Amino acid sequence: YLRTYIRAAYEFILTAAGTKWARKAKPFAQLTSNPAQRIKKFQSKAAVGQRTLDAGEFTTLYRTVGVEAMGPDLALYIKLAFHLGGQRVEELLWSTWSEFDLDTHTWAIPIERRKIGSKAAHQEPHLVHITGTAEKLLLELHELTGHTPWLFPDRTEEAPRTTPALNQAIRRFCEPGPESKRQPFTRFTPRDIRRSVKTLMGQAGLSKEIRDRIQGHAFGDVGSVHYDRYDYWTEKQLAMRKWERWLNRQVKPTKAMVVKLGVAS
Repeated sequence: YLRTYIRAAYEFILTAAGTKWARKAKPFAQLTSNPAQRIKKFQSKAAVGQRTLDAGEFTTLYRTVGVEAMGPDLALYIKLAFHLGGQRVEELLWSTWSEFDLDTHTWAIPIERRKIGSKAAHQEPHLVHITGTAEKLLLELHELTGHTPWLFPDRTEEAPRTTPALNQAIRRFCEPGPESKRQPFTRFTPRDIRRSVKTLMGQAGLSKEIRDRIQGHAFGDVGSVHYDRYDYWTEKQLAMRKWERWLNRQVKPTKAMVVKLGVAS
């Protein structure tokens, strides 16, 4: 901001001739250009998110989310966010039931709701493969919100949930109240889920290219923009099934848990 103010002050002096401020600007009459123009503008780098849930945190989150401090619909949002490949927050949070076709196991995210929007080289919707586990979660959610157009309607049921509402629900989950017996969970945001999925997919053995295609990243190279019209649908389906198996292994009860439950009963 300082550079902006200095530049504006010099610009005022240079244009003061013929105005009531000309006499006050006279001491600077030798100026013929704005010296502040030579000051380089500070280029701030966009903040890069760092929070990533590891496999152990994912397991804890998946097993405990929705038990308390979060409504069942938003608990299903968390699970679907992982099982649908970590799409962008608003792409899932503002989705409508009409976008999902369980017969073809396809979720078609319209270009209008995608971050790249009109900048996309091709204006087709982004297709996400719906795995068997994701389908079960969607059917469970449909029992709660299927009477509305949206997967995650707000309280009025006349609009979808907002990102701040989702953020607040996650914060309540991460910071249990004094009467809760649940352990605090390291704070994360809805956007961190996308980064976590991208990272954990690598751990599950998915290549960087297929991860980018699953999450709908834009490919800016000449070949992708102008020539490659292949949709990679078969590859994305296979990768999502591999990802599903990896996720399910993380939350599958261990032998120790089964024995413990047996003793408790």
